[in-house]
Amino acid sequence: MIDALSSEGVLSINQAKILHAHRFLGNVAAHEIVPAKSHELVAALDIAETLLKTIYILPKLADEITTGKKK
Repeated sequence: MIDALSSEGVLSINQAKILHAHRFLGNVAAHEIVPAKSHELVAALDIAETLLKTIYILPKLADEITTGKKK
């Protein structure tokens, strides 16, 4: 799904690469029962939060800026 989102333009290529690395962290924790380090979890949460803001929140905020836009 990550690659599909990148192909559709929802994610950039760099964002997709970051999410793939993030996914591997979760897979190791879930399937090999290897816990992530606390700083890795903080980084993973920051990545997820930033991507969600980029995809869902920033476009709506950008739409609210109307000064200087042509009608």
